[in-house]
Amino acid sequence: MSISHNLPTAYYLTGVNGAKQVEQVPEERDLGILITDEMKWNSNSAAAKTMSVLGMMQITFNTLRTKT
Repeated sequence: MSISHNLPTAYYLTGVNGAKQVEQVPEERDLGILITDEMKWNSNSAAAKTMSVLGMMQITFNTLRTKT
């Protein structure tokens, strides 16, 4: 995955059996989050769900704090 440019780039791994080209992919999954080469993540990803839960927790705690 190339980030910030669209230039044709090739990467190779060299080993005992010679060099093999590394496959380029338009997206990568890391820690359950799907990130595209445009640095956008899927709205169904773990990060989006986490931010939603954190937002609900913040609203709940602010409401509980103002009632006391």
